[in-house]
Amino acid sequence: MTTTNQAATPLAVNAKTYLARLAVLLSALYCLTVWPNLASAEEAAGSWRGGWVERALFTSAIAEREPVDALKHLRGDADHVYFFTELRDMSGLTIAHRWEREGVVEAEVSFAVGGPRWRVWSRKGLDAEQEGRWRVSVVNQLTDETLMELFLDYGEE
Repeated sequence: MTTTNQAATPLAVNAKTYLARLAVLLSALYCLTVWPNLASAEEAAGSWRGGWVERALFTSAIAEREPVDALKHLRGDADHVYFFTELRDMSGLTIAHRWEREGVVEAEVSFAVGGPRWRVWSRKGLDAEQEGRWRVSVVNQLTDETLMELFLDYGEE
């Protein structure tokens, strides 16, 4: 009986070493590029947890970065309305005003929060065909979490 020695050839050893080194290199590249971005996204998502919506309201106009009144109902002859929000301790996040009528999203306006106290507003043009119950949600765009929502009835009383 003859037995053969199945020793690895130098070419096979070099290929295995090459593949092992490539796997280590790709793992390191992943850790350097993807992992920091995941951590940043997690930090941004959690950073607002100390923050809050200080004020949110519908108004007919904005003067000197402040609402001039607070509306709960809007007559059908009005052609627009504003939604004002004051945010606290949400720097670095992107917040949106999501405008919905009768459960259908009509508009979404995004804002980058640039400071510890940040006042923003969005304006919605209206016409008589858009009468009904409007809801505006203040949304953290990173997590799609609703931070607050308010309702406005538009149309005849």
